[in-house]
Amino acid sequence: MTIIVKVITSIVSGFIFVYGFYLALHGHLTPGGGFSGGVIIAGVIILNLLVFNYRPNKKKIHLIELISFLLIVLLAMIPLIIGKSFMVNFLPKGREFTLLSSGTIILFNLLVMGKVLSGLAGMFIEFFEEEG
Repeated sequence: MTIIVKVITSIVSGFIFVYGFYLALHGHLTPGGGFSGGVIIAGVIILNLLVFNYRPNKKKIHLIELISFLLIVLLAMIPLIIGKSFMVNFLPKGREFTLLSSGTIILFNLLVMGKVLSGLAGMFIEFFEEEG
């Protein structure tokens, strides 16, 4: 890759990451959510794979995916444990149109973001290893 591509990628990667995290964090207030935020953040990892030949640790990526999955299941099951319906909100709701106004939805968005970004990034890492 040329120096121009490397410099632009190093500048833009941080902005793309923050935007993906913003989408996941504000998914209950605006269009977006954990899936779209996770795909965008995985795009940053894939961009760094292509431009800088960056190879993240596969075991850590798979561990993030596993932990995200287990926490999603646990968060969905907690209401059953405390005697409520499956996946019902058990956290107090905040004021409308504020960041912490959604109860458990924001937690689900962040966990789905971790699951999607680690799954998609892990898949592309495997593709690049097969190629090389």
